[in-house]
Amino acid sequence: MLRRGDEWIQGVDRIKLEVKNHFVRNFTEEWEGRPFVHDINFKELSEEDNALLTQ
Repeated sequence: MLRRGDEWIQGVDRIKLEVKNHFVRNFTEEWEGRPFVHDINFKELSEEDNALLTQ
């Protein structure tokens, strides 16, 4: 059994759905205008510098 407010939820499927909905409500990001990173020239390591760092 799981309590949501004044209501008790019973049954495996209903509890799973309630837990899923809880996390969806708390971790869903509502950001419609999210920026993109294409067409940006990021600095990169050369193959030589990479080899020096991984030795």
